[in-house]
Amino acid sequence: SASVAGGGAVIERCARAEKLSSTPLRLVFVESVCNDEAILDQSYRLKLSNGDYEGQDPESALADFISRVREYEKVYETITDEEAHGFEGEFETNGGRLRYIQTVDAGRKLVASGCNSYLMSHLVSLLHAVHLFPRKISILLAGESVSDQSGIRGGDTELSADGLLYSTAVCALVRSRGQISADRTPTVLTGTLHRYQQVA
Repeated sequence: SASVAGGGAVIERCARAEKLSSTPLRLVFVESVCNDEAILDQSYRLKLSNGDYEGQDPESALADFISRVREYEKVYETITDEEAHGFEGEFETNGGRLRYIQTVDAGRKLVASGCNSYLMSHLVSLLHAVHLFPRKISILLAGESVSDQSGIRGGDTELSADGLLYSTAVCALVRSRGQISADRTPTVLTGTLHRYQQVA
């Protein structure tokens, strides 16, 4: 929705749908706001690959797309808490507040209002993980465990001597590829078994 009036229409439509259903409906607005010129320029150039601009001069197509954006900006209204005014009854489960998530500059900042349910908290986490910038991800297998060495499937044993050698080598490989450095702290996600923790 580009305006407060449009948001109100969405709220009314969802309220009608909820009355016809036996399942409670929880409406949450998601808005992306971007003021970072570098991100905007990158995004605009990605749009040039869509069908609207096929076969056109890239610079002319870019100018046309930016002019469309400028026209849209003239009528666009960002989401605010005030949008819930007049619809408080529709948000009784949320204290009369509008539920919304606003992502700023492609995930640099996230604003969440009224997203206090289990599912919505996961939606906030998901949106916080989305970004437009390249990053390196390494998926590592744990080395051989003591159980593996004995031919036993399962269990929670530590790495065998060979497993430790493998883990040392694979961690060195990740470092050599520049994915871990003094100026960039990596994020490590691991399982809870002993062998995974030893690799981490």
